[in-house]
Amino acid sequence: MVALGAATSIAVHTAGHYAYAELNGMSIRQDGFCEKISFSNYSAKQNREIAQAGFVAQHLVGVILTTIPATRHTDFTRGYVAMAWIETATYPIWWQKDGDLNWSHHFGGNRDWEFAAYMAVATHNVLRVNWAVK
Repeated sequence: MVALGAATSIAVHTAGHYAYAELNGMSIRQDGFCEKISFSNYSAKQNREIAQAGFVAQHLVGVILTTIPATRHTDFTRGYVAMAWIETATYPIWWQKDGDLNWSHHFGGNRDWEFAAYMAVATHNVLRVNWAVK
């Protein structure tokens, strides 16, 4: 269940980009672990928000999972929030020139403030889970 939660966390991040694209009539395709968007066809606001949509969706679902008493301390939630925290914490290492934070920044966002906000929510979610081994 931990592995399923971790995999779901990554899938929700990706789904956040796709949901935003669908709701805003944007074209998106998958290339391995990366979503490909033709940024030149859309406004700066749309480009910034589609870049932000993955982490926003991922961490929003984490807040929901850690708020519901029935899911708060499950192995699934442990895997989900752990993966969300790991993905967020390591994102600047793997995506120094590309990726969600840099694309958002390129289109008027602030990668440092966004990273700080995502880390705060990810850490909040991790701290809400009981990590004691049963």
